[in-house]
Amino acid sequence: LAVFFVISIVSRQATGFQFNTNRVDQFNIFVQCGKTVGVVLIFVLANWMVSTIMDGKGTLKEVLIIGGYALMPYIVCTIPAVLISNIAVANEHAFYMMFLGVIQAWMVLCILMAVKEVHQFTVTKTLFVTLLTIIGIVLLMAIIAIVYSMFVQMFAWISTIANELLLRM
Repeated sequence: LAVFFVISIVSRQATGFQFNTNRVDQFNIFVQCGKTVGVVLIFVLANWMVSTIMDGKGTLKEVLIIGGYALMPYIVCTIPAVLISNIAVANEHAFYMMFLGVIQAWMVLCILMAVKEVHQFTVTKTLFVTLLTIIGIVLLMAIIAIVYSMFVQMFAWISTIANELLLRM
């Protein structure tokens, strides 16, 4: 997972300018961490919760391990993709995007196979659990957003009360 995070930073910052849609001067490591490590951890948590309900055999630790191993196609193939992006010309954009699409499809296939094996599901049950996992991810993100919003409002309220008390003294 740490290597995945580092490789994603390298990919974001070092991809050739013709293929890089990111503003390399506006890099935020916390946003990048949320986009990589956060997404994987939320997937792992949602998959473990759904699989526990659906009689899956994998533990949270095993789901985390398979989540890390399923990222290997990205880890292995991204550095060559970054190197290729720095020597390729703009006319080869379709081939570059196809290469990235193959990497992502391979990674998704690895995730599906890993979920199938760790929980000892059939193929149809794996696809159903994956769909429920995606729904679980959306629900977890909504809960996180609601809790974050409540804490922001609570701290703003406490700050307002403290300012009022300080002004009254």
